[in-house]
Amino acid sequence: RVAGLSRGTLYRYFSDREVLIRQTVDMETGRFFESVGHLMRRESTLSDQLRVFATVMARQMQPNFARTRVGGSDFDLLRIFAGDFGRAQRSTIAFLKPFVVEAKARGELHPDLDEVGASEWLARILLSFNVLQSSVSFDLGDPEAVGSFVKTYAISGLTVPGGR
Repeated sequence: RVAGLSRGTLYRYFSDREVLIRQTVDMETGRFFESVGHLMRRESTLSDQLRVFATVMARQMQPNFARTRVGGSDFDLLRIFAGDFGRAQRSTIAFLKPFVVEAKARGELHPDLDEVGASEWLARILLSFNVLQSSVSFDLGDPEAVGSFVKTYAISGLTVPGGR
């Protein structure tokens, strides 16, 4: 309706609602990665880059914390997102891997670190905030607290002993 298109015109380009939603999610994911990547590259350490990622992600999630009802169309969206979690995970791993590679080259991470495995670990940590929307040690509604939590704990197992 907002675009002024009929349903028929819309389905000429998208075979069904799920394809439309998936492509919209892909477009929004690309926008998110582009904007957060720009901000992350301003930071000099992987832990600060992850803090930025988590803070930006938490800011975007804030409106969802206030929601108490899941309507029919919202439930359909949740079903599609949950069914496509592997896709979100793969795209987040691919996005994070260059940051992990650069941090390893700077000596921040263990020299024998598996870059893909480390990127998957970090993606799992970051994506968990979308699923597990509660915490006992910090306020998930506070983006800065989310970023600080990630900075403190996300890469501790990947670092060089005595390193940054």
